[in-house]
Parts: sequence; structure tokens; C-alpha cells
Amino acid sequence: MRSLKTSDKASKNKVFDPADQLAKNPLKIVQDNADLLLTKEYVCIGGHPGFLDANLLSLTTLSIERVRDHEMDTSEWIKNWVKENNIELITYYDLY
Repeated sequence: MRSLKTSDKASKNKVFDPADQLAKNPLKIVQDNADLLLTKEYVCIGGHPGFLDANLLSLTTLSIERVRDHEMDTSEWIKNWVKENNIELITYYDLY
């Protein structure tokens, strides 16, 4: 059994609003800012892509939006945008 850390307590105090999470559209945010993103040398498009299960619901309030993040990361639009603009995908290790 794991101990309850401060970060866990903070997570338990957050309000879980499924409607708010379902309304999020990270792909649209990237699309709306695509031109600006292309002017920068480095850009981090963050997220927590993944799938939802009962275990995840019991661990965090950051749950349903993970499905939206996965949708964005794997969308044809993102794939084409990266290819058409010769965007180099890197990891944090590449920044050393």
C-alpha cells in the first residue's frame, strides 16, 4: 500500500468536472496557434495522452482529458502539420 503524499492530497481536493474535461479540445488550440508555434525555435505541446479506466479515475482528476490529448497527438492533422512544416520531433534528452 502506498502512502498518501502531499501531491496526492492536493489532487483529491480538485473538483472533477467531466463536462469541462470533455469540452477541452487541445487539437483546436494547436490549430488556432499553429502559425505562432512555427515562429519559435522550440515548442512543447504538453499533455497526458492515454486511455481511461476505473483505476485511473480513482487516482487522479486528470482523466477524461487524457483521451483528448491522445486524439490530438495521433490526429492526421498533427501528422500532416509536422511533415509539411519539416518539424523535428525531439525528446527532452535532445536539449542537453
